[in-house]
Amino acid sequence: MNAVTYKTQANEKMVFLSGAMDRKGVSTLLKKYTMPDSNVILNMKEITRIDSTGIGFLMKILKSITTKGYWIRLKDVPEKVQMLLELTQVDRILRNINGSNQLVNPYAA
Repeated sequence: MNAVTYKTQANEKMVFLSGAMDRKGVSTLLKKYTMPDSNVILNMKEITRIDSTGIGFLMKILKSITTKGYWIRLKDVPEKVQMLLELTQVDRILRNINGSNQLVNPYAA
């Protein structure tokens, strides 16, 4: 079951994603996801799997958020999902805040 829930604190919005981020799952997430006008932390603890469609979804969120001048970070990324992000080198622009590197807006000067 794919779900999106939100928790807002200060100038950040925590977005909790769950389910599979594949073609079918992303289709469901797109219907439920609203692009916030704030900094975003994507909590991916409940993501069961991800494929190229899921990575495209993350890139869409990244572009939308950063073009508004906000930043995005990932949190609680499951090991298998993190491995795919590393293999595709997406981890270089979407960093896990649980790791040692905390990248915020990759387009900031």
